[in-house]
Amino acid sequence: MNVPNCLSVFRIILIPAFAWTYLTAQDQNMYVISALILILSGITDVLDGIIARKYHQITDLGKILDPLADKLTQATVCLILWVRIPQLWPMFVLFILKEILIMIGSFRILKKDKRLEGSKWFGKLYTVVFYIAMILIIMLPDLSVNIIFVLLLVVAAFMLLSLFMYISVFNKKMKK
Repeated sequence: MNVPNCLSVFRIILIPAFAWTYLTAQDQNMYVISALILILSGITDVLDGIIARKYHQITDLGKILDPLADKLTQATVCLILWVRIPQLWPMFVLFILKEILIMIGSFRILKKDKRLEGSKWFGKLYTVVFYIAMILIIMLPDLSVNIIFVLLLVVAAFMLLSLFMYISVFNKKMKK
């Protein structure tokens, strides 16, 4: 259990803290605290990757924990926002569909005895856009519906870009 893996576990532990803080928020301070928890999660995500690569601490456990922490955090954010703002259900559905399709592609590659590569730049870009938009929506609960809609459209566009780029990568890998 090295430092990057501990950071991934810490991110998983932050998930219920974020969910509880956001769902029970009654005033602006609590919404800001919820957003700060999400920001802390994002910072530790970046740090665990930097530390793992720089200090050669990439492990098989880390290859599981890091994406697990990412997906659990993102799914929780989508689900919690859907609970708080029911009109956001399409974001949750789109997120789940994207993850299922990527998982199917990954399993197909593994089934053919091929190695999976790490995340790509477009996956990282989507994650950054996702976090920025969600932090704004969480921190500013009085945002207009129109601004929320635009933020969600931007996230959806980057999510779809990431999905299609991963499908292209998977297809090329399957043809080799």
